Amino acid sequence: MQSIKEYLPSVHRLFAGTTPSVFRILIAYEGFAALVRAQDVRSQIANRFKGEIEITGGSWNFALLGHTQLREQAAAEAAEADMIIIAASGQAGLPSHVATWIEGWSQARQDQQTALVASLERGQNASSDLAAELRDLAAKAGMDFFCNLDLPHQDAVPVFPEEKSPAIMARDFGINCGWQSWGINE
Repeated sequence: MQSIKEYLPSVHRLFAGTTPSVFRILIAYEGFAALVRAQDVRSQIANRFKGEIEITGGSWNFALLGHTQLREQAAAEAAEADMIIIAASGQAGLPSHVATWIEGWSQARQDQQTALVASLERGQNASSDLAAELRDLAAKAGMDFFCNLDLPHQDAVPVFPEEKSPAIMARDFGINCGWQSWGINE
């Protein structure tokens, strides 16, 4: 598994020599603060590859994914996405309808390289559990996984090679991913 530092340059190489290609980022979010964090990640990626790669994609609130028709529409978009950002408070696990949505689109992907990114609030007791749940879903679907939390018990899937935190990797790559300066592992 690649680090986020290694992942974005590989995205860049996929589109080298073309004008401008599209990189689809879909955001699923729990609330407004989570959406802001996820949009910051998307903006930083767009700024990094400005003029080279067009960043597109939509956003879906967890509550909307509770409606069957909307969940199906969001699943179709996610199946085509290059990166899916799950942004949540981490106060609890995934709602069952969100887990169903992830399982649905992850099975519909067509052997494309996809990254699942977890943007969770630090300091919440359940954040590590939610991050581990998302890590396991990504592993099951064969996706790259990135998270702004350092996870214990990373035996199944190495989330951050070289034991680096996301903030350090993002800093090394020159991207402010919205979780820098949260006060841990800086």
